[in-house]
Amino acid sequence: MNTDQINVEELTATQSSAVSHNVETEVRRELLATQGVTVSSLVVRRLENGVCLQGVLRFDDAEFDICESVRKVPGISKILNHMVVCQDRDT
Repeated sequence: MNTDQINVEELTATQSSAVSHNVETEVRRELLATQGVTVSSLVVRRLENGVCLQGVLRFDDAEFDICESVRKVPGISKILNHMVVCQDRDT
């Protein structure tokens, strides 16, 4: 294996990591910016064509759809949802 080939592979891995981090950051930003939604212990992991979500989500809108919100982020087509979801209700 020549050194040029190694450098290209390293660069590709670095670029891939940067893209994954950007997607994770955008998903986190989208969820945290949603009015009426509180997210605790959010973990976002990049998967092929999507993300895996873990954490606790509280919301006060019965119509809230986490997958719809996450799909607003470009590059997300698959969502593995491992969120604990709690709907806040006025009593």
